[in-house]
Amino acid sequence: MPPTRPEPAVPLTPPIAPIPLTQPAGLRAAHPPRAGAATATGAHGRLALPVMLCGTFMVVMDFFIVNVALPAIQRELHASAGALQCALNRRCGPAL
Repeated sequence: MPPTRPEPAVPLTPPIAPIPLTQPAGLRAAHPPRAGAATATGAHGRLALPVMLCGTFMVVMDFFIVNVALPAIQRELHASAGALQCALNRRCGPAL
C-alpha cells in the first residue's frame, strides 16, 4: 500500500466568496440593450466576416491581374520598366 500524505492542519488557501450572478440593486447598465437590437452574434456579426474576406480577396486578385497584364502593357505601349513600375504603384499601391 502506498504511503498517504497527511492532511494539513491549516487550509493552504483562504475560502473564496461566491461571485453574485445578479447586479446589486443600485447599479444598472449604462445603456441597456434595446429589444430586437442586433448583437455581435446576430445577422450583422455573421455578415461581417464574409464581407471582409471578399474585400481582401478582391485586393489580392486585382494585384495578380495587373501583374499578369504588365508584359502586354509594356509590349503594346512600348513602356519602359520605370513606366511599368509607376503604373503598378499607382494601381496597386494604395490597396497594399
